[in-house]
Amino acid sequence: MDEVVTSVNTSQSALGANLVRKFDENHQQFANEITSVRLQLAELVDCLKELSDAKKGESSKKRRLV
Repeated sequence: MDEVVTSVNTSQSALGANLVRKFDENHQQFANEITSVRLQLAELVDCLKELSDAKKGESSKKRRLV
């Protein structure tokens, strides 16, 4: 009976350690993906600002010509 208890305890410890490791891996992957999305979003915002600035410049040129 002691061997069964020891085996169960060992299995529980191994499963627990595996779950923690998997959780840490998934957490790190999620954090990396969030960082990537943030960088892409920042690039998109910069691009939209440049387009807006360019459009504003075109509008002011048109007004001066009229």
